[in-house]
Amino acid sequence: MQRIPTITASLLLGVSFATTAHSDLLEDIRSEGTFTVGTEARFAPFEYIEEGEIVGYSADIMEHIMPELEGVELIRMDLPLARHSAGAGARAL
Repeated sequence: MQRIPTITASLLLGVSFATTAHSDLLEDIRSEGTFTVGTEARFAPFEYIEEGEIVGYSADIMEHIMPELEGVELIRMDLPLARHSAGAGARAL
């Protein structure tokens, strides 16, 4: 079975905007001033490393999302899938 790349940031924000149960998460992101996204950047063209930066479709999506989070710094981390999946449930990476 082929591993399907994840676009963690778009899913996280999609869930945050779609349900009131997660509205506190969006407020936490805004109040902390940082949005940390863990990804496994090994799945071109979705996410991959180029010249030391995470690029691809997910990076393009984040370019459109981040202006809506004015004053929030985006921190992208390249992590093995098992690590960022476990951290997502704990709200920490």
